[in-house]
Amino acid sequence: MRLALLSDVHANRPALEAVMADVATRAVECTYHIGDLVGYGPWPNETVDLIRQSHMAGVAGNYDSTVAAAYKHCGCKYTDARQEEISHASFEWTKRHVSEPTRQFLGALPFRLDV
Repeated sequence: MRLALLSDVHANRPALEAVMADVATRAVECTYHIGDLVGYGPWPNETVDLIRQSHMAGVAGNYDSTVAAAYKHCGCKYTDARQEEISHASFEWTKRHVSEPTRQFLGALPFRLDV
């Protein structure tokens, strides 16, 4: 069985669309997302909408679950202080811009998926 695993989309809907189009040209029986649908990129709601419309099964990443729970930080670690500062600003932006349906979708994602 050939699977496609999509990871770390990070709210980049155009990239997700390109990858999904490429996967559609291959002999893949099933596609799963394996975490971090949102964060950093500017299209969190649009990215989740595309995943939802595709009925793609998957799991929550740390960014997904912490956005859904409105946690104080994403759980990301950086050795560079400036990168960490930018990461926190991005996380706050993402929390402010996700819609309630997106937040609910992210919060309902499992942490494990047996296939």
